[in-house]
Amino acid sequence: MNLFAKLLLAGTGTLLAQAASAQAVYDNFESKRVVQYPNNSGTLNQAAANPDAKANNRSAVCASYTRNPSVPYDYIIVKPAKMGDVSAYVSGEKRLSMKFRTPAAGTVVQIALQNTAKAQGAKHPLGRFAGSFKATSTIADAWETLVFTFVPASPENLDPTVGPKDVDRLVISIAPNSNSGETFYFDDLMGPE
Repeated sequence: MNLFAKLLLAGTGTLLAQAASAQAVYDNFESKRVVQYPNNSGTLNQAAANPDAKANNRSAVCASYTRNPSVPYDYIIVKPAKMGDVSAYVSGEKRLSMKFRTPAAGTVVQIALQNTAKAQGAKHPLGRFAGSFKATSTIADAWETLVFTFVPASPENLDPTVGPKDVDRLVISIAPNSNSGETFYFDDLMGPE
């Protein structure tokens, strides 16, 4: 095989690897805003001044979220205009991610994928797909990129009628199963295209 063919194959492999891990930018709170936040249980500010616009996140604007301390499972609903098949996110071929800033290392962030129609007015786990995506912060008072890992749910904690092409929203829980009333910051939310 000649050098040109080897370079072409190597370049094609790189492009395929990048495509396999591709995700869509949902919201950078400045120029790219392709989601809505129809409901949350705390206080969401979508135009917060970045408290630390340095190397890990130079954006002037981000989101701030003050958790509702009266509920242990606080939530932010994220509604993209449209979502495709989410199978590659469950398999780990693609990953959900966001930039995150917390007052304490060890803060858990969880994302569930749901079908809005099946979850409306229903009790958990109706409308919930497959499991949840989890990440844990490693530093306090500084930006870091959280990359989420899929954790399969037990059969009693998912809705078997929701398939990978039925998902149309994300539900973010920051510090789940706690009564934290702290304020957190996030930016560059990325998810299923």
